[in-house]
Amino acid sequence: MTKIQSILKYAMNMEKDSQTFYEYYADVAENESTRELFHELAEIEKDHFRILNEKYGDLTAKDPPQVISWVVDDTSREKAPGILADNSDTLGNYGQASLDLNVIRMAFLIENDFMNFYEKAAEIVDDPEVRKLLLTFSKWESGHREMFQERYKKLLNEYWKDLSFIFE
Repeated sequence: MTKIQSILKYAMNMEKDSQTFYEYYADVAENESTRELFHELAEIEKDHFRILNEKYGDLTAKDPPQVISWVVDDTSREKAPGILADNSDTLGNYGQASLDLNVIRMAFLIENDFMNFYEKAAEIVDDPEVRKLLLTFSKWESGHREMFQERYKKLLNEYWKDLSFIFE
């Protein structure tokens, strides 16, 4: 397996795992906006997996195509964090907010790990088009990470004002 194939295979596993994570929390969330947020992210991760799987398939095809395109539509599936944030109003009770803080923090860490993985993977590949693809994914994951960080700060400030200094 080539370095690029290994990167794509690992990335596909990461995206599938995060899709499962978001689907699970979308099903157990009590708040409608939280359910919508996690359903949306599950779909985004599903689309990320599809893109990576297509590229991986291009590399492993028995009869390789004449031209392999690594171009990804830059408007595809980041779903501008502003759109996601519209679905992320805070929850109404303290107990659920505590759960939300933990889940939002886990989601932030997942997206942060993905962003770093794609960025570091881009540094070690020689192919400029593959590098561009990986940096595009890093940018998308960065947008998701920032959205989760803002939601976390908002919840923290709303429910634990005395801890809001963490993000100052």
